Amino acid sequence: MPLSLGFEYTIKRAHRKTLGLYVKNGQVEVRTPHSVNHADIHRWVAEKAGWVKQRLHEQQQQAEEKPRISHGGHLLFLGKPRTLQMIPGKPGIQERNSFIEISHYANTNIHTLIETWLKEEARLYLDERIADIAMQMAETHRIRNIQLRKTRSKWGHCTSQGVLQFNWLIIMAPPDVIDYLIIHEISHLQHMNHSRAFWERVAAFCPDYQNRRRWLKDNGHRLWL
Repeated sequence: MPLSLGFEYTIKRAHRKTLGLYVKNGQVEVRTPHSVNHADIHRWVAEKAGWVKQRLHEQQQQAEEKPRISHGGHLLFLGKPRTLQMIPGKPGIQERNSFIEISHYANTNIHTLIETWLKEEARLYLDERIADIAMQMAETHRIRNIQLRKTRSKWGHCTSQGVLQFNWLIIMAPPDVIDYLIIHEISHLQHMNHSRAFWERVAAFCPDYQNRRRWLKDNGHRLWL
C-alpha cells in the first residue's frame, strides 16, 4: 500500500489478537487481526513511521556494507578490508597485503571458491587459537571435537559432550573478536548457561568482552556471504 509517509507496506491478516509491524530486507509488513479496518491500520502505521524509516535506513546501510564479490569489491579478512582482484587462470586464491587475488576460469563459481578458501583459512587459524586459549584456560581436556559450520543463528556453540562449533565466517572478524568467541564457547564447558558465573569466567580471560561482543553484533552483517 503506497503511503505519503515515504514507504510502502503490505497487510497480512491472520488469526491474532494484536497488530504487529515487521521490517525485513527493506520490506514493511503489517500483521493484523481480521477485524481491524484499513483506516485504523493506516493510522497505526503512521504513528510508527519514524521507527520504520530508521529501520529501513539501517537495513539499507547494512546491505551496502555487505561483501561485494566482484573485481574491485571488498571482503573483510581478520578484520581488515581486502580488495578483490579477479584474474584469469587456474582456480585459486592468494592473499597479498591488502588484496585477495582470485584466479579463475570463465565458468568458475567464484562464490564457492571464496567460501572454500575462507573455510580452509578458518580451520587453520581456529585450530591453533583454540588450542592456545584452551591451554590458558586449562580446558584442553574437556574439548572432544571442533566443528566448523555456516549457520545463521549462532557464531558459536558448545555441547555438554565437549564439542565446540564455530561459524567459519568468523575468520573475517578481527582477531580479538575471534578470541572473545573462542573464550565464550570454552567457558560453556564449565557453565552451560549465561549465568553470572559464566560471564565472570569470560571476563577473567577477556576483560573487555562487552566491546568485542558489541562489535560482533554491530558488524555481523559484514561477515556474511
